[in-house]
Amino acid sequence: ESMRLGHAGDLALEVLEVIDGEGNRLGSADDTALGRKDPWLHFQVGKATRCEVRVRGAPGEASPNTPYRLHVGPVPRPTGALPCGGRPGETLDVELLGDVPAGTRALVQLPDDGRDLFAWFPEVQGAFAPTPIWLHVGGPANQTAVADAKHPAVCAVPCAVHGLVGSPAGSTTFRFAAKKGQPIELRVIARELRSPLDPVL
Repeated sequence: ESMRLGHAGDLALEVLEVIDGEGNRLGSADDTALGRKDPWLHFQVGKATRCEVRVRGAPGEASPNTPYRLHVGPVPRPTGALPCGGRPGETLDVELLGDVPAGTRALVQLPDDGRDLFAWFPEVQGAFAPTPIWLHVGGPANQTAVADAKHPAVCAVPCAVHGLVGSPAGSTTFRFAAKKGQPIELRVIARELRSPLDPVL
């Protein structure tokens, strides 16, 4: 953590590396969608070895007065949740995404204090993630869009639907009924929730 401590530049926590006892790089990370300019990584070794963690800044940008906080250990690293938001005060049953056991679910209570973004630190198998999952608070009620093998998903407006785009060329199609003269707003919320998706609507 560097940027999340209030330092907006690409500074101390620019690059994170893990090196094994033989000098091999086990992993490296720069910017991440979830942490923005705060990187994180998971790695696994094939045999017992002494590891070295290196933190370095971007050339010409690192400052000796830029603090950071480094988490090391077997901590859970979810990168998102579905659904990724709901109504104020609602309790959501979410599926965690990312580096967690498949099918991991959790309950989260959304705030009812006027916030439209909520930083939630999920607990997985008795350990808390050191990086929050961002959830959207507000908007229309969540709805499960119904689809079959021959037709796109159908939803009834107003609604909020949630999903995944699983590949760079992937897409999702929804159908809804519109009435003459009825103004309808469509909005995709992705980057605001630290998703790596650059959406096209």
